[in-house]
Amino acid sequence: MKMIWKWTVNGTRVHRAPKGAKFIAAQMQHHRLCIWFICDDKAATINYQITLVATGVPYEARRVGEYVDTVQLDAGDLVVHVFVKPEADA
Repeated sequence: MKMIWKWTVNGTRVHRAPKGAKFIAAQMQHHRLCIWFICDDKAATINYQITLVATGVPYEARRVGEYVDTVQLDAGDLVVHVFVKPEADA
């Protein structure tokens, strides 16, 4: 069955989710960075690597995975772009 799940990112950059998850949003919620995704709750879980890239910082697309969203931190003083990649591909 398809469901929408959420991760709260608390410093750790690897989280588990069902294989094939589709990442749909990243936002601040209650002063914490959260990432929402659509998944099949019956699928086997795998590790996903989260990468935050600040505006103006170079990165290698093959290393960071799929772009999810852009989030403003510290009242907009820091803007980061959220990427997620299955760890098997990391």
